[in-house]
Amino acid sequence: MNGAFDDRQLDAVLERLDALRAELQQLNRRLDHTEGYLALAHELRSLNESLAGARVRRPWASRAAVLPPPNRLALGSVAPSPSLGAERQ
Repeated sequence: MNGAFDDRQLDAVLERLDALRAELQQLNRRLDHTEGYLALAHELRSLNESLAGARVRRPWASRAAVLPPPNRLALGSVAPSPSLGAERQ
């Protein structure tokens, strides 16, 4: 035999090539999905870093939900004192 294939060998080689082609198509589809997931993971990482940076720069924003509303008298307005009014009379 000088390198020629008989019909049976040629059919076996062609079947194996078809199987390899199908495997490559499947791998390409998986790769396409993986690239999409990688892009999504990159966007989520970027968003997470942005949110973490916002929390560091504005620490009062996270405490605002925990603290009670400020007392208006504590902000600088002066309330009349009952004892002061009694002394003036």
